[in-house]
Amino acid sequence: MIPEIDVTPQDMEETIREVGEDLLSYSAAIVLLPGANANPDDAIENGTVGFFIQSGMEMMITAAHVITSFNTYREDHPEAVLILGGSGAVLDITDHHVISLDEKVDIATCILPNSVSLSAIGKKFFDISHRPMPNVKRGEPVGFVGFPGEHRREENGNLNLYFTSVVLDVSSSSERHFILVDEDLSRTYFAFDEKSEKLTSIGGMSGAPAFVSRNGKYEFAGILYEGDKKESMMFISHSSFIQDDGTIQHNL
Repeated sequence: MIPEIDVTPQDMEETIREVGEDLLSYSAAIVLLPGANANPDDAIENGTVGFFIQSGMEMMITAAHVITSFNTYREDHPEAVLILGGSGAVLDITDHHVISLDEKVDIATCILPNSVSLSAIGKKFFDISHRPMPNVKRGEPVGFVGFPGEHRREENGNLNLYFTSVVLDVSSSSERHFILVDEDLSRTYFAFDEKSEKLTSIGGMSGAPAFVSRNGKYEFAGILYEGDKKESMMFISHSSFIQDDGTIQHNL
C-alpha cells in the first residue's frame, strides 16, 4: 500500500522515512572511479540515477550534467569506470548507451549494458508506460531519494553510499521545471545513516528522480538537476519532456 505523501509537521520524519523506503528500489548512486581496481576511497564524484521502463524500454534516467561530467572525465582518463552501487554490491555501467541528452532541460536517458542486472544490487524498474502525466503544480508534495557525496565513505574496504530522502511541497511550477523552496527553513532530511545526520550539502543528489503521490500511486514527476547547499532551492525538470522512445523533446 503506497502512502499519500503528507508534509504536515506532524510525523514529518516518519513520513519522509516511509517515502524513502518506498522509492529506494528505483534509485541508485552512480559513482566515477579512476580505474577498475581503484580503492573505494578514491571515488572522484557521484550522482543519483533512476530506473524506468516505458513501453518495454528499460532506461536509466539522470541529470544531463551528471553524464556529461563523467564522460568528459573519461575522455582524458579512459581507464576510469562508472559503477552503480546498492545492497552491498556494485555494477559496472561504463559501457552504457546514451539515448538522449539535453542540456537545456538537464535530462539524460540511457540504456544499461546488456550484462547488467539491477536485481544484483536490489534495484528494479519503475513502470511509466501510463504516461504522459500532468506536470506537478504548486502545493503538491514531492518526494525523492538521493545519495549525497557527504555520505559516501570507505568502510572496511567497501564503498558505502548512504541515501537520504526529502519530501517538500512544490513552491512554483513553470514549463521548464518545478521548484522546491524551504520557505520557512523547516526542511527535513531523513538520513539512513546515523553517522551522517547533519547534512550540509546535497551535492551528489543531482539526477535523483522525484515522485508525486496521486490517488494512492506514485507518479514520476521529474529529475533533480540543481540545488547545492542544504537550504538551497531545488530545481526539478518535468518528466513530460521524456518521450516513449526515450528521446527528450521540448519547445523551450
